[in-house]
Amino acid sequence: MKHRILPWAIAAAVAASLAACGSSHDDAPAAPPAATTDVPQSAQDSVAGLVAYIKQLIDSSSDTSEPVLVGTAVLPVDNTGEPSN
Repeated sequence: MKHRILPWAIAAAVAASLAACGSSHDDAPAAPPAATTDVPQSAQDSVAGLVAYIKQLIDSSSDTSEPVLVGTAVLPVDNTGEPSN
């Protein structure tokens, strides 16, 4: 009978020790991220400016470059223009 109780006792001890690890009593709200963007104003002003900026990013991208922070940028939309190639 001891052989059946021992695995359950070990499992209960491990579960109890892991349950104690998951609690942090930090109730302070996280600070909001800084309102910033890497997208230039010309890319936010018009769809053509946005497309030109994206083409520039594609041409200059590499595996080691930093990601572009979009942040608070408001990208333009054109619902009436024709699709371009």
